Amino acid sequence: MPQARLPDVNTAFITYRRESLVALKSYDYRGCWGALNCINALLPKKYRVILDNIRYDEKSKISFIYCCGLCSEQIDQSDVHIFDYVLDELQFLALDEKTVKVWRCPECNEINYLSNTEIIKDMLAQPSFLQTVPLPPKRQNGLLGRMTYRKEFSKWAWNFLNELEERMAQFRDDNWSKEDEYTGDDEIDTSEEEGVD
Repeated sequence: MPQARLPDVNTAFITYRRESLVALKSYDYRGCWGALNCINALLPKKYRVILDNIRYDEKSKISFIYCCGLCSEQIDQSDVHIFDYVLDELQFLALDEKTVKVWRCPECNEINYLSNTEIIKDMLAQPSFLQTVPLPPKRQNGLLGRMTYRKEFSKWAWNFLNELEERMAQFRDDNWSKEDEYTGDDEIDTSEEEGVD
């Protein structure tokens, strides 16, 4: 019988997934955290989910695009400088404001009123898998801290589990066609048993 070369990580995936969910439902945060880490450790390095606040913030960053009302260019928020524009007497009478928020288009150099600007929120398509999650939340002292922590940890744990599920599926998909490499297609020499000379 051929020896399997790929360890049976599927059973461990199932065991630790179940353990993490049971621990989460019973508010055993250490148990949940430990089980999720075990799932991550079972994955080969290139499939692991990275726990890093800075990396997660960069990958999940929401940006805003400002549309110029004159030249119709779309300008990234990092290129937009918002400032107070002092109104003349006629504008002051019409708006009953001394200043308004405006920004200058870097393309056409025209001033745009912020209140009249179309702003596009540029977000990740859902679902998106980033292969990274932030570090788990820290628990604060006190009753309010405990209640907030429960909600924050639950959100974090589900995010981590979603990322792990995607990585586990990718690992299985990538290795599905490599059956020969892992299950072993070596022929077993049975000539001695059959009495062949």
